[in-house]
Amino acid sequence: MKKIFITIPMLLGAVLAHAQWTPINSTTTQTLNDVDFKNDSYGVIVGNRETILLTSNGGSTWTDINNGIVRGDILNVKVWNTDTILVSSFDLPGTTGIVFLTTDGGSSWNALADDFALIHRADIETNGPQGRIFTSLGRLVSTDINLSSWDTALTGISGTTSADLLRFADTQVGSLSGNVSGAMTYSTRFFRTEDAGVNWYPGDPFSMPNSDAHTTMNFANVDTAYVFTNQYSNWAPSSVNRLVRISNFNLSIPSPGDTVYTYNSQIVNNNMPDYMNDARFEDTQNGLALGNMGSVYRTVNGGTTWTVDYTDACSTCSLNKMDFENGVGYAVGANGILIKYSLQTSIDSHENENALVNIYPNPNNGIVKMSLNSDEIAVAELYDVVGEKLKHIEFKNNTMLDLTENSSGIYFIRTTVKGKSVTKKIIIQ
Repeated sequence: MKKIFITIPMLLGAVLAHAQWTPINSTTTQTLNDVDFKNDSYGVIVGNRETILLTSNGGSTWTDINNGIVRGDILNVKVWNTDTILVSSFDLPGTTGIVFLTTDGGSSWNALADDFALIHRADIETNGPQGRIFTSLGRLVSTDINLSSWDTALTGISGTTSADLLRFADTQVGSLSGNVSGAMTYSTRFFRTEDAGVNWYPGDPFSMPNSDAHTTMNFANVDTAYVFTNQYSNWAPSSVNRLVRISNFNLSIPSPGDTVYTYNSQIVNNNMPDYMNDARFEDTQNGLALGNMGSVYRTVNGGTTWTVDYTDACSTCSLNKMDFENGVGYAVGANGILIKYSLQTSIDSHENENALVNIYPNPNNGIVKMSLNSDEIAVAELYDVVGEKLKHIEFKNNTMLDLTENSSGIYFIRTTVKGKSVTKKIIIQ
């Protein structure tokens, strides 16, 4: 039976006119391990002790969609559509990782794949809305949209080499990252594909600037990734956290040796403020990271420096995963932590937003026109999808924004006139 939980609003009255992280009630105190949203309202959070919760209204209410079939700790989730959801579980007594599927929004679940004696979580990722589903069990396997059969892409990824974190920069380029064990420590190990997951080749270990352990990894673009590391000691994390930028990947055949990806690498930060569990970069400069001490960190200079974007009331609770859709972000962590990030508007939801400003054309090629329905001076601010302010102008009546130097994608323009604000999404093609 599905159980519906109603959250208590954290803020009353008009919604905020500024972007920020806001705690919302997840209805659980279990450690939450992953979050995935199909759009800014429909998503699933998963956690320890069989926790699978679904919302269709941006987190105002949550429904328990685990009917007891999915056992153990739920570690990862992928929302394919409103009916089709995949999760992975880890059953500690049996050290068994299992991938489960529902095609009816959680009313029933079926086991799709499993692996015994697994030493890491089974991540789940897709390389596009109509692409393939990948999961990292004791081997890397994938299946098509019809879930007809699993094809093995890599073997031996759960042992001395333990690689579980899947990421795709686009439909073609992806990575599988983790660690290889050594003498009382771990070191970063990753694999890369450039043909939609058909072939995977390891990254050259000698291209890395140090032997630190991998904590998380994220693409800035198809040819640049950021690797967050920790200098493990005696098999345990230390206080030394670093950030490495890797770029310019090339397939190479060493002599002797197997085919590997060589690349350029640079330590961009030798003293990261925290052990990072997840990260997201919009480009090579702007990014967010989630830490072990309850904080969200932001960089605007490619990781050289970081500022605290949010700190939870539980400063010893880790933040584990985040997801952004259409400028709305969600992050989850220990003790049931769930926080939401959005660029919101102080215009009442029943008002016509065009009564304040018209923004056109949309989509556009980088040239945006703005027309005020007022003789007052307005302030316009441009944000990327993780809330980084990119531009600030003041204008009256009409203006034109030249955004042709910005990369293609989704942006938000917040316009403020006499204390009233409205935020609109634009798409640069």
